[in-house]
Amino acid sequence: EVVHSQVVGLDSSYKAWTTIKRIYAAESRAKVQQLKSALQNLKKGIESITAYFHKAKGIAHQLAMASKPIDK
Repeated sequence: EVVHSQVVGLDSSYKAWTTIKRIYAAESRAKVQQLKSALQNLKKGIESITAYFHKAKGIAHQLAMASKPIDK
């Protein structure tokens, strides 16, 4: 609904796609920052190394899906 209200009056598909890209780019940047922070602050604690590894791998996968893969 937020996207619809932003593009409803635009007079070209270019303007609509540019607006949509701008809306989702801001959300994407925020998500990438949150994921990077989660990875940097990840601690093993009392969980098994397997559980810790799966958490780290899951965060890395989400970053890759956001087109921001981490360096190996």
